[in-house]
Amino acid sequence: MAAKDDILLEESFEQRPLTRATFLRLLGFVRPYRRTFQFNLLFTLLATLSQLLGPKFIQIGIDRYLTNFAGAEAAFHGILVISLIYLGNLLVGWWLLRQKS
Repeated sequence: MAAKDDILLEESFEQRPLTRATFLRLLGFVRPYRRTFQFNLLFTLLATLSQLLGPKFIQIGIDRYLTNFAGAEAAFHGILVISLIYLGNLLVGWWLLRQKS
């Protein structure tokens, strides 16, 4: 029966909008950890940007070096460079995610 009561309590909280007073009260709990919160927010944004750049690097590699085929050596060199950039991006993203936790 306790599980049903918990669900009803959660639903009653979900239906209430966040008021200014509640927000300021929550902000008071975060204030002692302000610097940590800012770093986590920054690392989260940078990690998200890193994850969004991954498919862009793949697109650049395909569009520039595989579809506009100028020569095997130029394509190989271009794909190698894009692959190294992509690998660096993955490592930076991994490092940023590790810093958050």
